[in-house]
Amino acid sequence: MNRKMIGSHKHGWLVDNEKREFVYFDLLSLFEKMQGKPSKHVISYADIDYIRIDYSLVDPVKGMGSTTLILEVHKNNGEIESVPIFTFAVERKDYNEFIQVLKDSQLRIVDPQKCLDLILESQELIGTIISQLIKKAREVTP
Repeated sequence: MNRKMIGSHKHGWLVDNEKREFVYFDLLSLFEKMQGKPSKHVISYADIDYIRIDYSLVDPVKGMGSTTLILEVHKNNGEIESVPIFTFAVERKDYNEFIQVLKDSQLRIVDPQKCLDLILESQELIGTIISQLIKKAREVTP
């Protein structure tokens, strides 16, 4: 498998090792659409220095929090694009395939917490894995 998309063309992410590009489809507000903000962001592998893996816990809305995997795409020109990949509404199989295609891309991936490996190797819910990483980081930080 050389390409994998999770989400949709309205809000999703595509790793394409054939075209050697990373595509992010941003969910835009009506205001952003009216301003002409593009919803499709294409980043050629040639423009990427490395991708740093991070994660976050989005503050709860109506009692429900959400964990997010974040791909910080560091470009050769010094720009950084932060691409959130939400853990809800994505089948685990699709998430794992997306991660594997990303790892097979030959892009340099910086993953200090080994988050991608933990997701691939564990049967835990992705949100649980990220929550455990956040809890562990809080225990280390005074």
